[in-house]
Amino acid sequence: MQIVAAIAEDLASGSGQHTSNQVVVPKPNCYADLKAAQSITDLAAMIAGLTDTEKSGSLLYALKEREDNTRLIEQLAAHTHQIEAAHTRTLFEMVSAHQADTQNVEAFLNSGTPVADAVKPLLSAFL
Repeated sequence: MQIVAAIAEDLASGSGQHTSNQVVVPKPNCYADLKAAQSITDLAAMIAGLTDTEKSGSLLYALKEREDNTRLIEQLAAHTHQIEAAHTRTLFEMVSAHQADTQNVEAFLNSGTPVADAVKPLLSAFL
């Protein structure tokens, strides 16, 4: 949680910001398969086979994508123990630069999962 607070403070102060306004969020190789899942059961089974990095990266990409990713976000959040440090920084950069999809971020924050609850207080400050 300390790293999340440090990143949020850094972004709020404006230091460490890139000169580019576009936050780059790479699309994980597994993402197309996750999006193509036909049911919650299939999606949960796919997510269970992912690494922590793939889960964290897929969650980040789902938050940025301008599509309704509520089902995917809820499942990823339920199966993700924590957002990796590099992804956490990108998440805050993305939200503070208004490059995340608001409905997707709200779906994540309202998921009631430990991973969402961990970043909710700080992430809400940027919404």
